[in-house]
Amino acid sequence: MAAFPIRQAVLEGFGLVRRQPGTIAIWFALGLAKLLIAGAILRWTTQSEYGSVAALLSMAFGAGLAILTTTAFDAVLWAAAFRAFLRPGEGRFAYLRLGNVELCMMGLVFSWALVVGLFGQALAIAATEVRLQISPFQILVGAGVGSLLGTMTFVRFVLTPAVLVDCNRVSLSKSWRLTGSVFLPLTGILAATQILRMAAHWLGRWLIAALNGPFEHSGSAWLNTQPHGALTSSLLQMTSAPQVVLDIYLAALGALGVAVAAGILTTAYQAVTGSLEPTGYDQTAKSASDIAG
Repeated sequence: MAAFPIRQAVLEGFGLVRRQPGTIAIWFALGLAKLLIAGAILRWTTQSEYGSVAALLSMAFGAGLAILTTTAFDAVLWAAAFRAFLRPGEGRFAYLRLGNVELCMMGLVFSWALVVGLFGQALAIAATEVRLQISPFQILVGAGVGSLLGTMTFVRFVLTPAVLVDCNRVSLSKSWRLTGSVFLPLTGILAATQILRMAAHWLGRWLIAALNGPFEHSGSAWLNTQPHGALTSSLLQMTSAPQVVLDIYLAALGALGVAVAAGILTTAYQAVTGSLEPTGYDQTAKSASDIAG
């Protein structure tokens, strides 16, 4: 079994960006379409008067439809990203497909989102119920333990998409078995990339919010002169300058993030299955070591 090359894992995604910028551009367009469509759905279904039964039903319908839409887009995008590393010869249409792998990937993405959502809701309910009976320190410790257990479980199952794309089947047990030998370095890399992604995400939102001031007055004045239909209003809000800039930024960040994350996970998968080929840097280091030996 090959050792897990941390440096190669981190650089794989950036290498894909350098080698195939057209593929990343198509992934960016797909991510942007996802944000625009989901945003339009949410805005269109939240135009009713707040507090009414119709408004609640409309919001619930919109939220469900937006979740299904984003899940479908994410499944296609993640499958394409793993295919780019595991099956580089299938590069037509930017590795995008619609088939059994994408349906299974959609199930994985939706299941994970559901588990995270239910876990978060359970934590919120538990914190509300016991907040008067235990100290804030105990709540903090409990939340930390819960987060640690959730992270450990996630990392043990995180290679399931790679197994799916490579073997055309879902196998949670295989991912659990494979991640055993690379658990600590893989956890560290994923935690670091997640922190950086969140920092970039909120930095972008902060910058866009700062830009919102110059557009707010003129945009609101112009919006008040337009027809007041729900669909018209949602489309006008969606195409406001700050929102468009934010969507473009998030779509670009998403495309880069998918490439980097898929590169890390694919490298880990290939390392533990013995199918990893060394990069030029690692091959040079290996050759130098052989000569010295």
